[in-house]
Amino acid sequence: MAGFISLTFFSLPVGHRFLLFTDEIREQRLNEIVQKRDELEQFAEERFGPRGDYFTHQKELPEPIQRLIFDALTPVASHKNFDFVFDRSEDTRFLYTRQEWNLTAEVMLKLVIDGAGN
Repeated sequence: MAGFISLTFFSLPVGHRFLLFTDEIREQRLNEIVQKRDELEQFAEERFGPRGDYFTHQKELPEPIQRLIFDALTPVASHKNFDFVFDRSEDTRFLYTRQEWNLTAEVMLKLVIDGAGN
């Protein structure tokens, strides 16, 4: 049968209607859907993935404020003779430690490690 066009029914989410496509058009539309889905996934990864814009900005925005706080904290803690200042908002972190409590040199001597890392 020359000139016969194969038609198939293909269901798309268009309510309860079925759209009538040729095999060629159906394949083209499916490829377009797959391409758009891939573009959407790539966009979501670029914006909201672990290295995406959202998390990058979430880390970058508070840094200047944190630096100002830390720069103000050090002289205040030193002047008030605090030995330690902890950050209670996240995991326990030292924000300030008086230098006399730094045991790094003593531990390195105990481990027989010189300043060059040998």
